[in-house]
Amino acid sequence: MATVNVASPWAKPISTAGALKTLEVLRARHVRASEQVLENADFLFASNLDVPKKLGDDYWAFLEQLTMAAMDLGRGPLADDCILRLEERFPDSPRVQVLQGMRREAAGKLQEALKIYDLILDVEEANAGIWKRRVAVYRQLGETQLAAEDLCEYLDTFYTDVEGWLELADLYSTVKDYTHALQALSHAMVLAPQNPFYVLQFAETAATNEEYALALKMYLRTAEMVESDEDGGFLHDANEVARQAWLGVKTCTTWLLAPPAAAVRTTRVVDAEGALTQPPSAGELQALDELAGERIAGGNLPDQ
Repeated sequence: MATVNVASPWAKPISTAGALKTLEVLRARHVRASEQVLENADFLFASNLDVPKKLGDDYWAFLEQLTMAAMDLGRGPLADDCILRLEERFPDSPRVQVLQGMRREAAGKLQEALKIYDLILDVEEANAGIWKRRVAVYRQLGETQLAAEDLCEYLDTFYTDVEGWLELADLYSTVKDYTHALQALSHAMVLAPQNPFYVLQFAETAATNEEYALALKMYLRTAEMVESDEDGGFLHDANEVARQAWLGVKTCTTWLLAPPAAAVRTTRVVDAEGALTQPPSAGELQALDELAGERIAGGNLPDQ
């Protein structure tokens, strides 16, 4: 297997035992670390070590690890060589087929990758990773509708996948379908109710859709969540989140106090919990507007 040693001249000298141990630890911890994988693998091949014999049954896991690293860093021929060896050892293996599909993706052969993923799902319908890979390919092809449909079908089975709901919201937002984006975000908030980032994203999406009463409510909730996190254990950038929330409050109050004639929309909307959301009274809006201005100008935000 032809390789090039890519070790950094500033790195500590690599030993055979050290390289083997590093690769083993990365595999055990499921850490990608592609540059580190290639650096240590290149050292082993350059040292004329009989890698298959030395690794024994772990050799195949090593080849899978090396394939991923090679694709990450544009080492196409090396990835192809690894996949070929895996194919010879494990014909018709879904794990190898996944690597084949990812290699097609990396080479820009997206339709071929889709065919491979379709074949895998015909056999392993509950393979979450392949569902996500197929969605990613649809997105690369610009097939947003197909990607959204696929992701909805996936989430019917894997409802608790918060990242899946966030991606679905992003898909809908891409095509300006903010109503469905808000519905997807509401599921993410149900699954992770203590995460202010999701509440902030919901507020921003509602504001983009000019549902300012709903956006105001969620911006205020975001600010409350951040400012009640007294030990700072959840957020490392609480100041920035709070600042975005109060800027959002200011935008909403400004609009609700004097809505532009060309952008009049209903302010009676249903929020994430299904409750009817109406704008506060003019007096309450004015008070919130002044409070937001003070928070933004004075930096009266939670300590990080």
